[in-house]
Amino acid sequence: MKPLWEGREVYAYAFGLYNLFYTHTLIKKFSDLHRDYLVIVDGLNYDLKLIINRVELQLYKLYYADGSASMGIQVLLEEIGVPYNLVQSTIDMNKARPPEQLTINPNGWIPVLVGDEAIYEAAAITIYLCDKYPSAKLAPKASEATRGLFLQTLVYFSNSIQNAFQLNYYPDRFAETEESHTNVMLRGIRRLRETWKIIDNQIGDNHWILGDKFSAADIYLFMLTTWLKDSRDHPSIIEFPNVARIANKVKLRPATQKVYK
Repeated sequence: MKPLWEGREVYAYAFGLYNLFYTHTLIKKFSDLHRDYLVIVDGLNYDLKLIINRVELQLYKLYYADGSASMGIQVLLEEIGVPYNLVQSTIDMNKARPPEQLTINPNGWIPVLVGDEAIYEAAAITIYLCDKYPSAKLAPKASEATRGLFLQTLVYFSNSIQNAFQLNYYPDRFAETEESHTNVMLRGIRRLRETWKIIDNQIGDNHWILGDKFSAADIYLFMLTTWLKDSRDHPSIIEFPNVARIANKVKLRPATQKVYK
């Protein structure tokens, strides 16, 4: 078996049973041409064919639908650089969804992420992935001063801003009769303005949500701003200049561009 690389940095990640896989870039580049070659990294020999087989068995599965919170998780996976597959689902509760998704999350909502374990709820998945891949530096460590603000912001996004969107998009979840739907939707619009204003004030002059460091919280913020629709009389993002400033920067990142084509 011939050496393919020697003394060159290769990014590897701990994952699942085998605790080793390579990024999509490496696999795409070498899988067809060099399946019988040896990779030498830091003096250790790895059979690339075995690595490829392990990767193919260990991809993350992300249950996904356009326009949903799963797009934010996809951006996060792209930022981290781990392999994943998308499993098409839907946000329409009247349509069929994949059985495995419903087994994991009986609510039927997405995102659902399946890897070495299965997890749902966008904020929970965000924290899980950030803690699992600390080298990506998308979240403060537990010992860092901004850890509390990071967690607080994610939970606020999930519990308050997303709830405001739900009031407007899904009034039937909050009212027993159709006659009440209009009032619920209007309350959602007012609540969107209230909650986004709080985040805008929290950001202030910060470069990013946590200050000078980009984080997964900024990705989550951008994802939520894509749900603001003039057609539903939502407040315009220009009402929240600090939010808009961060969202515009996140939009320009390669990972975001790949997902939000």
